[in-house]
Amino acid sequence: MRKGVHIEDIETLKDLDFVLLEFSNKTKDLLFEIDIEIRNSRELLISRYNYWKNKVEYLSDIIEDAEEDEDLDNTYQKLREAEENLHEVEYWIKEVNESCFRYYHQAKNVLELMENKVPEASQFLNEKYEALLPFIEGKEISFENEFASAKTIETKQNQQDVLISGIPLFTFLLPKGFKWVNIEEIDSTCLPSSDEDFRHHASYEVIKENYKRLILELLPMLQVDPELSIDYLRQVDMKKGIDYSGSLESVYDMFFSKTDPIYLTRKKGDPKYSITSGAHRIKVAADIGLCCVPAVAVEI
Repeated sequence: MRKGVHIEDIETLKDLDFVLLEFSNKTKDLLFEIDIEIRNSRELLISRYNYWKNKVEYLSDIIEDAEEDEDLDNTYQKLREAEENLHEVEYWIKEVNESCFRYYHQAKNVLELMENKVPEASQFLNEKYEALLPFIEGKEISFENEFASAKTIETKQNQQDVLISGIPLFTFLLPKGFKWVNIEEIDSTCLPSSDEDFRHHASYEVIKENYKRLILELLPMLQVDPELSIDYLRQVDMKKGIDYSGSLESVYDMFFSKTDPIYLTRKKGDPKYSITSGAHRIKVAADIGLCCVPAVAVEI
């Protein structure tokens, strides 16, 4: 009989925590979007109801005020059509209201799960993770990933931020036209050398923060939908009340803009790419320990 369990890796607990939180956020966003669609549909039905109701009243008044010998066949036909349309709209209002009642009951339960149970599950996973740390053969767990080395992870908060460890960065899908390029394949002679060189560009800290958000937020979304549009990201930011400077749209613009991507060229036979644009982004990537950058790379 085995006297104990040999634990090799507990990083899956962190990955599961990330998936749970991502699922929760996407579910809440979806519920919000459905609610908007329901409101729009109900408003449309009410507007059609008022239209046909007014139409029926208008035609009825014409018939009531008409002279006895006046030809009203056409008006009667229009009145019958208006009444049929009014009854049809009334039917759909009743059906939609009943369906909404059932939907909102279920949506409320789902939202309560996302807001209450998922955080509880996340806390449970983190507690188990901490409890298992001492059993990893006496070794300190390294949260190394493609974003940060063990030296940069000094606090528990940093550890919680690193959620995709163990997954090589270059395996993540990128938008069409982009690919991962190893930094070692890029000519580093044109890279800026100091903070002074960032004065006319995004600051060093902004680029560094955007790399973090690229890895922890945007890349997981691209794995679900590689053709993710910037319009969708803009809507997500607007729903959350986030301005452009702190938005996912700005992160997408920094790395996947069609007008200013990291653009590299390499002549046939040359070992390294030349930098056409993106030197500052490449410099920050190299400084924080990334092995590769998302770029438009052209072989000449």
